[in-house]
Amino acid sequence: LILTVPADMRLWSGRDLRLGHKTRYTVEALTARVRASGLEVLKASYANAFYYWPYRVVLWWRRRGRQNAVPPIKTNTYDVHPLVNYLFALFLKIEAWIILKGKLPWGVSAVCVARKPLGRSRW
Repeated sequence: LILTVPADMRLWSGRDLRLGHKTRYTVEALTARVRASGLEVLKASYANAFYYWPYRVVLWWRRRGRQNAVPPIKTNTYDVHPLVNYLFALFLKIEAWIILKGKLPWGVSAVCVARKPLGRSRW
């Protein structure tokens, strides 16, 4: 199982409502739920860490100005310059390398890789 979920309730916003999210998780809460389902957690970490602090600042600014109304759109996707896209992809590659070696202390997402335990079948 490869699972990615929204992380950190401090990042909760109208965007989460538009996308149908019910909550945002900590890595600890995510791994506890995965283990409770009978799976063995192989790796868990936060992800999208490069965007975490800019996202918190934007949310703080919007909340300060009461600009948290829910517009009638489903996602926040935009066309960006290829150089910006390249930089974002580079950030994600660096993060992937860091996660392979350890884990990230914060992020916009939480990720978990799990499998059915070896040697016994629950199903």
